[in-house]
Amino acid sequence: MKQPLKAQLKRIGGMKLNEAFEIEDVQDYEAKVFDAIAEFKKVFEKSEWKKNRKINSLIKQMFKLETQLGNETGDLE
Repeated sequence: MKQPLKAQLKRIGGMKLNEAFEIEDVQDYEAKVFDAIAEFKKVFEKSEWKKNRKINSLIKQMFKLETQLGNETGDLE
């Protein structure tokens, strides 16, 4: 991941509403969402809070949602 997700989202937010995105752009950003969740999980697992059940449960839920998002963006073609 070249830029932090927050910076990428800020860049997207600065684009004009009528600017079109290609399917590849949508799928690329979907992949970046997955990468961000995976990176968060790696960092969290090295923290002192790694056994926090609520956060671990939320990470699992985020991966499930990301899978659904990936399925939907994959169907856009």
